[in-house]
Amino acid sequence: MKKILFSVLIIISACKSNQNYNLNLRPWIGQSQSSLVSQWGEPDSIFGIDGNTYVYVYEKVSNSPFDADRHPYDDELNYQAASGSEYGISQIPKVYYCKTTFTIRNNQVVDYAFNGDDCV
Repeated sequence: MKKILFSVLIIISACKSNQNYNLNLRPWIGQSQSSLVSQWGEPDSIFGIDGNTYVYVYEKVSNSPFDADRHPYDDELNYQAASGSEYGISQIPKVYYCKTTFTIRNNQVVDYAFNGDDCV
């Protein structure tokens, strides 16, 4: 029962973190492309949809979570007995990822999307 409760709390906290990220992105709707770039920096990539519409892609990949108090893989099964130097099996480093896209139309942010386990 404790494991089920713990799992539910982890899922709720992950959803809450994504909700906060969503709330932080929402004010960008209606902002200018130049304001976005001045705050976020140059995008990692840009895709053209048509002559007036572009998708700016920002990707973040790291070996530690953005928010050090949050551990998105806490519910992951870990078999410590089968990993470690004494067995010749090294630990696989965890990778944290967040991809955020902004749709720009006529030099104005009109939409956004994000995915990944480190969008907080």
